[in-house]
Amino acid sequence: RQHRSVPQSSTKFAQCAANYRRRRPVATHARTFHISTRKPVVAFANPVSSVLRSCRRISERKMGVVATASTEADSKCSPERGWEFWIDRGGTFTDVVARHPNGQLLTRKFLSENPEQYKDAAVYGIRAFLGVGPDERIPAEKIDFIKMGTTVATNALLERKGERTLLLITKGFRDALQIAYQARPRLFDRRILLPELLYESVGELSERRGAAGELVTPLDLDAARGLLSAAYA
Repeated sequence: RQHRSVPQSSTKFAQCAANYRRRRPVATHARTFHISTRKPVVAFANPVSSVLRSCRRISERKMGVVATASTEADSKCSPERGWEFWIDRGGTFTDVVARHPNGQLLTRKFLSENPEQYKDAAVYGIRAFLGVGPDERIPAEKIDFIKMGTTVATNALLERKGERTLLLITKGFRDALQIAYQARPRLFDRRILLPELLYESVGELSERRGAAGELVTPLDLDAARGLLSAAYA
């Protein structure tokens, strides 16, 4: 039987794929690839097919089959592209990922609460990347977009550390949120413990809208002001 020689790049790809199937660590970091438009595209190798494609790409690059397309032209700023920011504000740290107009990805980490240095970590991070002082105007024309996610509100709900809350609702529906859907996850419990409500008290308003959204009873503004005044007293 004749044995055919297997190309080394195919062997490396097979080894890489086998490592992934055995759940060994495989490089799945975000990589920047250049396409015909010469604009960088970030691809995240999360699905299995993407991991296998990345393995083939890495093995071929090591064998010199694929040549990187980075040149001096890629490092120059594109006149039609601005800064892009992705911000994750947590209870302890705020992570800022920025894309420079030349396509380079930059990251910084800041304390979410640092009153001696800044009032808001996200704004401070943007200023730091743009090189803007604390009293200078942020040049919005240099920014394409800002996307931000935060766990602050979620933490406040879970830890019950938010502000005191008053629920204003249509008269006759004060128990609607407490009744909810009458779900019984533990049907045979003799002592049912209801979840803690987020609001401290309820105020019922004289107003009504129909099923189609039409106004049935107008809102009594004087009564609403009275409920709010009593809550703040």
